[in-house]
Amino acid sequence: MIRTSANTENIIWVNASRNKTLSSPTYMMGITHQVNQNFIKRFIPNNITSISGTTIDNPRADLFKFGINDGVENLTGGTTGGTTNIIIEDYGWYYYRIYEQTSPTNLNPLYATDVVDEGILYIIPPDTTEITYTGYSNNNITIYE
Repeated sequence: MIRTSANTENIIWVNASRNKTLSSPTYMMGITHQVNQNFIKRFIPNNITSISGTTIDNPRADLFKFGINDGVENLTGGTTGGTTNIIIEDYGWYYYRIYEQTSPTNLNPLYATDVVDEGILYIIPPDTTEITYTGYSNNNITIYE
């Protein structure tokens, strides 16, 4: 299971390279909400495996970086800043699939080569501002005279 947070950039470890068949693939990630099966989001995560300095000749794990935005808070970065930002509608449990492909822009799994990793992803909702009760007012308000 992968745990991510809303309204922040996330770095996840996945086992995509272990199952790849292409020599230098672009990875596409798709997430589907477990309750609302109609909510599907596909995107190209920023593969930072070689940038992180942890790459070995045949890495067993890949590092992907992407932002999750609920549309309320604006994340910095964007695709030009090195981070893919996705907008979600619901927090909670998702199924994820990672596909390998040759295209750097394709978001259709029918045109991808193969599924290289899949599992469960959890998106933690952002902290909410808690409303606290402060008690009665000290004002003397006349209700009936």
